[in-house]
Amino acid sequence: MIELRGGGIDPKTHQLSPERFEREADSAIKMIVASGGFVNADKALQLMQQAGPMARMEEDADVFYKGILTATMDMSGNRAGTALTALGRQLLGGKMTKPTAEEMERMGLLPRGGWHKSGIGVYVEPGALKGEAEIKDPTRGISGWMKDVLVPTMREHGYTSNADVQQELYRLFGTETGRRMAGLFVQNEAQISRDAALYDQVDPGAAYTGIGANDYAANVQNLGTAIQNFGEAVGSPSVGVAIGYMGAGFRPPFNRRPRCAPRSFHWRFGAAGWSGPSSIATTHG
Repeated sequence: MIELRGGGIDPKTHQLSPERFEREADSAIKMIVASGGFVNADKALQLMQQAGPMARMEEDADVFYKGILTATMDMSGNRAGTALTALGRQLLGGKMTKPTAEEMERMGLLPRGGWHKSGIGVYVEPGALKGEAEIKDPTRGISGWMKDVLVPTMREHGYTSNADVQQELYRLFGTETGRRMAGLFVQNEAQISRDAALYDQVDPGAAYTGIGANDYAANVQNLGTAIQNFGEAVGSPSVGVAIGYMGAGFRPPFNRRPRCAPRSFHWRFGAAGWSGPSSIATTHG
């Protein structure tokens, strides 16, 4: 996840940067914790995989993760990432239909003469989009453009009711995922502000400290989920055997599995030795 966003590499030296990696990891943890369970590591990975280069637009990790938090909670990782790609294609790449460009001109987002018909689509002159520099600003990005450009533009034209907002967004954005993300920023400002505040309150260093003491119900639920995931990883019939090995401090030989365990059972090793069964299980018979 962090690697896909370029979070561990210094963009100037192109070398691994432990400090940069730590900041990126802290920001990712803050997003996961602030989501209240709606975003986990898998969904964050899906977000990066689908967003591609658009996930790297914001140099500041906090700007990126906080800006995309609400959309990832509401749309999940895959669709939020796809929305970022779709918005980048339209707003930065100028890839859109002639009716979409005409509507953006009518709304003041594209100037007259800032685009022209080209083949089956249009060509948008570089820099013609209102607020384009903000999207490319590594401290602002797409979320900043939505708040500072799109939301005020919609209000200036009197689009406030749900029906009017949705109708206009369908005219402005050429993809459903892009339209849906834009709708979140236009109509869910309170939710976005709340989620951003929760994000800012998270202490990544203490994210897993005192869970049991502070929230017993959450601790029990997390324990149940962990046991379920463990069962899926090793195969439910082998849970007892695997727990027995761990409790006895057993360090099984590499590439060997318990005789009674299914072939989907694998041990995972790290720099410090055995660290438990792998969460990646094969599907071989």
